[in-house]
Amino acid sequence: MDLERACTERCGRAEEVRPDRGQPLRPRLGPDGGPLALEVWIDGALHGRVTKPVTILGRGRAADISIDSALVSRRAAVLRVCEHGVTLEDFLAGTSVLVNGQRSGLTRICDRDRIVLGTSAVRFVERGPEVRV
Repeated sequence: MDLERACTERCGRAEEVRPDRGQPLRPRLGPDGGPLALEVWIDGALHGRVTKPVTILGRGRAADISIDSALVSRRAAVLRVCEHGVTLEDFLAGTSVLVNGQRSGLTRICDRDRIVLGTSAVRFVERGPEVRV
């Protein structure tokens, strides 16, 4: 699995989007290719922002987004952000990464998707540009 490139030929083959899942996430990208306004919410609390085009989700220091649970592998999944949208791919490390109740494999992320790693609910929220006062 290539962990260097955000956009791979595989992102175009990600799961088809169904209307019940909402709109596919397509955050604006900065000059470095990272998303400008993509927030990560874990168990209903703001955890931070996704700032890189390729982000590892898992447990402990091996992950860019750390989920504190023994049920989550050190490297559970990879989140990729490119001009085609946002995809999540399970590393198939033995822990459950579910999108809408099913093993994720490679999935295009939409605004209404329910993502679960271990027992933690994870949500990605696209925000508009910040307003400075």
